[in-house]
Amino acid sequence: MITTTFFLRVTLLALGLAFTGTTTTALVLPSTTALELSPTNSPTNNSSDPLILPRSDHWECKNYASTVDESSRISPRWGDCTTMLANVQAKGALWKFPNWNGAQYEVAHYMTCAFGITVLAGQHPQGSWAKVGNHDLMMILDLIRGVKIKNVGGKSKDIDKEAKVGGKGRMECYLDVLRGKTFEVEWGLYHYCPHVEGLYC
Repeated sequence: MITTTFFLRVTLLALGLAFTGTTTTALVLPSTTALELSPTNSPTNNSSDPLILPRSDHWECKNYASTVDESSRISPRWGDCTTMLANVQAKGALWKFPNWNGAQYEVAHYMTCAFGITVLAGQHPQGSWAKVGNHDLMMILDLIRGVKIKNVGGKSKDIDKEAKVGGKGRMECYLDVLRGKTFEVEWGLYHYCPHVEGLYC
């Protein structure tokens, strides 16, 4: 014969198991959600582009060709350009640029030196995005260095940090979504006027 005491014990045990199951679920779900929504380490290098993604090493372009030396007395200081690269290389970076208006976008700058790109319009449907990575900037500065050294007859292995250096060229950069497709992109290394007291552009 089932007593009232036994019935109460069974009922309490069932309630305890149900409560334990609910508690376990409640602990697991918030934990998973928190991991999915945790903020990434946002990049801090200067940029006026529409979208810059979490930092890591990125190589998003290819076929760096037709590098043109445009150095003049108003070109950026080479030492500023190499510092700009070092700032970007420190943690890496990936930028995305739209193609709908053919505008020129600044990727990064430091003191007198800036690097910018133009995604040539009409290559893919409007709303497509081209990607540029920190390794692409490194490749372009290496190309400019090579052109400058060649222009002086190979007498030096590097460029003096006080030298005035500018250039432009083209490359192919991958689309954000269709990895096998590329945009033709124009790039430029040009003079930037920083807002620094005592420095006149």
